[in-house]
Amino acid sequence: MEHNGTLLICGSTNWDLIGRREPPKNAKGSTGRSLWVPHRFGPLVDVKIRFVATGNTCAHNVAVTEDGKLLTWGTLFLHTSFSVLILKGKNDKGQLGHGDTVRRDTPEEVAALKDEVIVGAACGRNHTLLLTDQGTVYSCGDNKMGQCGVGNQHPTITTPTQLSYKGPPIVKVDCGGEFSMILDCKGSLFSFGCPEYGQLGHNTDGKYFVTSNKLAFACITVPKRIVFFIEKGRDGHVIPVEGVEVRDVACGTNHT
Repeated sequence: MEHNGTLLICGSTNWDLIGRREPPKNAKGSTGRSLWVPHRFGPLVDVKIRFVATGNTCAHNVAVTEDGKLLTWGTLFLHTSFSVLILKGKNDKGQLGHGDTVRRDTPEEVAALKDEVIVGAACGRNHTLLLTDQGTVYSCGDNKMGQCGVGNQHPTITTPTQLSYKGPPIVKVDCGGEFSMILDCKGSLFSFGCPEYGQLGHNTDGKYFVTSNKLAFACITVPKRIVFFIEKGRDGHVIPVEGVEVRDVACGTNHT
């Protein structure tokens, strides 16, 4: 972003083909191209952007305007300007929040959050977390691993839904591939979603056997506070750390 709030983009713009060895059968064709230097994002050239969010595993993006309006999109095949909450592009898991899984090739306003002021956002592989100025978090998209934090593993959440959380206001959100993290105003960190690599911080990878030869993971479907922190001394001993207050959080695909 430039100092005046102009959004710049570079890199690949063809979401149908990103990360694939060959085009999927339902690909709409090679409409995008790679941008080797930063370009102004034409559809929002007259809109001042406060911050943007995306992820290294996702095919959708989030931008918030100076007045707190939320804009998201997937493909960069855009041709018009909007200054309200809009969602664009890939939507196969409902991550755009329109109440359906229909692909969008033109921006549309999201009615569910039109009265909210968005101050934070994060994108997982196919899910989205949205933070309001009141410290409330909404989620939408893929929820097979409980990564939307709504208390179940319903496969898709197509309308932004408030998290199953009743603690202090949230000040930061972030997402990995299939998991999520939220940080409250008192420095407590909560996680939910897939625990496969220990990324949730609960001292387990959640593995269990459904049958003698079928492995599964005990996913966390509501925000669960991380209570155990350790450090390793020079002699190799593991030492518990008490009274930890977290200031910030960031997620990789499978780590935190």
